[in-house]
Amino acid sequence: MEINKEYDNKVKALKQRIQKLLVEKDEYSPEFTYQVEITASILVVFRDVARQVYGKKVSLIEKSREDKDRAIKNPAYDTYCMLAKAAQASLRSLTMNKEIRSEKKNMNEEDDALTKLLNDVKEE
Repeated sequence: MEINKEYDNKVKALKQRIQKLLVEKDEYSPEFTYQVEITASILVVFRDVARQVYGKKVSLIEKSREDKDRAIKNPAYDTYCMLAKAAQASLRSLTMNKEIRSEKKNMNEEDDALTKLLNDVKEE
């Protein structure tokens, strides 16, 4: 396996930044160690793909078997979208998406799913 120092350095720096942000919000826990690394890795690759895709055409023209032009979607955008979804899911798992923080802030003990379930069982 080839060692890529630039990639490793970018992931390391991003891991430290993510951990710092979580610690500042008092949301970091040692259990997040691997998830932080996964998130940092995905974001580094996502940024690289985003740079490569920027400015490219969304569709490409290729020749069919009948030798006619047809438009197809640019596969680079599929990769970009796949990585964007992976990045969002990874950030969500660290509660770093704004909508999750808002829900968490507005949630009190009575809103907890387990509490709701237990209350429903009590009522029956």
